[in-house]
Amino acid sequence: MKNLYSKAKDRKPSWEHAVSRFSVVTPEVIDACQRDFFNGRPLGRSGEGLSPEKAQLIVVESLLADEVWNMPLESLLLPGHGIQWGSDFQRLAAYEMFYGLYLTLILEGHKPGKIYALQMAMLEEVANSPFLSPLVDYENVYWEMGLESLAYDKKEALFFYTQGLAHNLTYGSPEGIPLWLRDFASTFFQMKKKRKGLWIYAALIRARPQDIWNYNNLAHDCAQDGLALLGKQAAHRALAHIERYGDKEDLEKDLRYLLEELEIYRPKVPRRDRAAVEAAENALRTSFEAPDITDLQILARQLVPEVAQADVKRPLSPADYPLPDAEETYTRLSSPLESVALPVLDENLRPNDTCWCGSGRKYKHCHMPKQAKPKRRRRRKR
Repeated sequence: MKNLYSKAKDRKPSWEHAVSRFSVVTPEVIDACQRDFFNGRPLGRSGEGLSPEKAQLIVVESLLADEVWNMPLESLLLPGHGIQWGSDFQRLAAYEMFYGLYLTLILEGHKPGKIYALQMAMLEEVANSPFLSPLVDYENVYWEMGLESLAYDKKEALFFYTQGLAHNLTYGSPEGIPLWLRDFASTFFQMKKKRKGLWIYAALIRARPQDIWNYNNLAHDCAQDGLALLGKQAAHRALAHIERYGDKEDLEKDLRYLLEELEIYRPKVPRRDRAAVEAAENALRTSFEAPDITDLQILARQLVPEVAQADVKRPLSPADYPLPDAEETYTRLSSPLESVALPVLDENLRPNDTCWCGSGRKYKHCHMPKQAKPKRRRRRKR
């Protein structure tokens, strides 16, 4: 009988697999799943705890991403590249390619505004897609989008933080909830809504008094907002935590420097903030050994009630991504793609100039409307 699993007959992918810092699946697992698919072997046998259904989704999404990953970047920048965007992991592959070009242009002294807009558009589509891919770390995607939004639209940052917290409450671990709540608190401080931030910190410290990051972040936020006395109390509490449990997070040097800065600040507590400040001061008196009796999921829903209205992604099923034809896909991906001339990415194009994409149309009728970024310009004003 012919051995279908013979190593001599093993068909291996000859192309490079797409990678992303937002991926939760290693290239080794992707390669093993694709080899099983191209050699007619049962899917799901190449990894511990890997079901056939999940293996199928890994195969289909990784093949879509590999097609983008192995395409010349010049071709991806031109219209009519033929890519059908349908997979979040596929979009992340394009994001990483644009991000690499973005860093290259910065190092060479160019203005990479258009490339930045393209890469962030890809990441935003991943954040806003309705489906849950088994290859993507969506909490990290939401956090990155929130962090990028802080500079020009803090309300949009809160939107992505809300989506990330809702995703954690549905699919994630409770251990990640304090990270999201601290992000909310710091954003409220930046929005000059310190009362909301202080209430979140007070609740967090009472719920998890042994978490040094609660004290550290509170101290820094108070220092930036003029709450010198409360900031010093939080910093001293963090140093007491270090003295008892050790400096595992390497925070002591930074905290002592912060205390020196706080000495020159004048105490400043507006009357409208006194109740929230007192709540935080009372929380700082909580013993480090106090038991964790608060359910973090309940606490998160109380502190951020907006998560109840947040859209939660639906997990993909094999019916969403049926397997393609193995022979045709292998032949197509194994064929080298021809490179094309790289378009000139001139940041000083005027509306009536010929578009940089090579279409021959005027810039104002081609890519100018697509690349308009009114929100991003607010970042330059700051």
